[in-house]
Amino acid sequence: MRIPSLPVEKMIDPTTKDLSDTWRQFFDILINTLQTYAGEEGLVAPSQPDTNTNIIQNNQLQNGAYSCLGGNILYQVSTDPTHVIPDQLIVAILAPVTRIPKFYSINVTALP
Repeated sequence: MRIPSLPVEKMIDPTTKDLSDTWRQFFDILINTLQTYAGEEGLVAPSQPDTNTNIIQNNQLQNGAYSCLGGNILYQVSTDPTHVIPDQLIVAILAPVTRIPKFYSINVTALP
């Protein structure tokens, strides 16, 4: 999802006292983007089977950089047929010096 950059000009047109064209366009794009990517259910993390997690985490581009960016959130779907390993929400964190990504589980609490 690409959120548009905040305009730097004045929000209100001084002559018309209305929202400026730039700000009107900003809000149109912002609302359209949010409606497209965050439906009535809210934001939904993309899901991947747990067999893909290491592939995503360790994928490197031709220049050696990792394609997995810090902050990537996935809903990891367990492929365990016994369901002992549950589905989980995971986030990629980059190591401080090496910048190598590693997925960590996000602890969540169920609403009552």
